[in-house]
Amino acid sequence: MSQCTACGKSFSCAMVDPADGGPCWCTTLAPLRTSTIAALAETTGARCLCPTCLAAATSAVAAQPLT
Repeated sequence: MSQCTACGKSFSCAMVDPADGGPCWCTTLAPLRTSTIAALAETTGARCLCPTCLAAATSAVAAQPLT
């Protein structure tokens, strides 16, 4: 099990927990732009997010105006 660095919730991440088997749930999502990943890391301080936090953070970053 992994722990979300944003909320602390435990979740399954096959990318870092090989015993979970199969591809990670996040590989089913659309690819994120490098700028979005950087913005998520900057705004949340997170490296690996649970499904709920990743969805919320991605939405928040997408809603920000481009500069």
